[in-house]
Amino acid sequence: MKRPIQFIFSYVLLLALLTLGAGILLLGPREERLSESENRMLSAPPVLSGETVLSGDYMEGFENYLADAFPARDRVIGLTRSIRGLLGERDEDTAIQEAIAREERAAEEARNEPIPETTPEPETDSGPETEQAPAEDTRPEARDASFWLVRADGSRDVQETYTAAHLDHLARVLDEYRDCLPADGHVMLVNVPVSSYYHILRADGGYTDWDSDLPEALSPLVGEGVEILDAADILRPYLFTEDLYPTGDHHWHAVSAWHVARAMTEILGLPPADFLDSPYHLEYTFHGDAYTPEQLQSMSVDPQNRWIPVPLTPVESYIVTYMDQLEPSAYLESDRQPGYGIYLGGRRRPWRLFVTGYHTGRTALIIGDSFYHAFLPYMTPCYDRILSTDLRSDMYVPELTGGSIRQYMEAYGVDDVYLVSCTYTSLNDYVYQDRLETFLNTDYGAIYGRGNG
Repeated sequence: MKRPIQFIFSYVLLLALLTLGAGILLLGPREERLSESENRMLSAPPVLSGETVLSGDYMEGFENYLADAFPARDRVIGLTRSIRGLLGERDEDTAIQEAIAREERAAEEARNEPIPETTPEPETDSGPETEQAPAEDTRPEARDASFWLVRADGSRDVQETYTAAHLDHLARVLDEYRDCLPADGHVMLVNVPVSSYYHILRADGGYTDWDSDLPEALSPLVGEGVEILDAADILRPYLFTEDLYPTGDHHWHAVSAWHVARAMTEILGLPPADFLDSPYHLEYTFHGDAYTPEQLQSMSVDPQNRWIPVPLTPVESYIVTYMDQLEPSAYLESDRQPGYGIYLGGRRRPWRLFVTGYHTGRTALIIGDSFYHAFLPYMTPCYDRILSTDLRSDMYVPELTGGSIRQYMEAYGVDDVYLVSCTYTSLNDYVYQDRLETFLNTDYGAIYGRGNG
């Protein structure tokens, strides 16, 4: 009697799971969306095609989508964290935030600790002085910085605030990255406003501009060769004349990424490329061939179209694990991924490598969130190779890296480092305040091994 009951129970459970999966697939959200509780974008449904099924991308994407579209997922995650907390367990983000808080408390206690009085020792004639006093830290005192929207009367509504303590820590880490580079190397950081701020400005709701004093606050704290760029300033001339962001999600359009990339190449003294130097596919009007610049200039282009630059050289794209194990991956393909996933074939982990086909003698490292995906193609003419990685908790898997970021930089001969993220990846949070430094110096190859290579 037990076996029929077990069979019926298993059948009902399987049917319930299939019904739930089909319901999520049919009725679930169709676009990426922000999970504020996890500080990441949740997956969109994958594109079903013979190629994605054979490559395994469809099943991986389908599993990620089911997990991200599960009904009441935020409540389930919150309940799970509460139960783990009652049992004395902590998730990774909580542990990181607690570690940062401990460091800040220790630093504050050290600053407030009174200096003990000492009795001066009698002077002795020891001949000419040969010892030099330790060099003092001449950096100015850190201060808070903000990003804000400006009203017609000049008043400002602050949208993002970066604390002095976090900027001071970030500056020291950026200098540490600069010390890993050759003498002519650069570290460049930009934190880009997400689309909602742009659409608030365009909605004629009383705002006329956006601005930020982040570069003014952070630049004095870093050493030579570290550049802090102001995305608000770079994009300001085009706020009301170009379609810089879509309305469908929080990402930017390719032309916005090109404006920022051009500003960086100008700092490096490289000739900026024109946006229309490349032909383009348009995602929603894709017709099998790329549109030429002349065609685009004569067309009435829907602002929701994703502009996909056609590479002018045969760029090779790879997923990298254990420092040197390479697996071919998508680069820029309009028929593999929906929406923003067309850039670099969507999210891949833990490392990417792009062999550009140009011959410049230089290699770059790009660290960022998904905003760097539309940015990277415009940097390919400047480098032979570009490494990239995303340090967010669901993207960077230490067990698969086989080493530290420093070891990757040495192995691939990195000349310049770019940090490209949006305001959802806050400079105050764990990516910039913990992982950027921890992953630079932690040899995960020694901890987890270096794979089968």
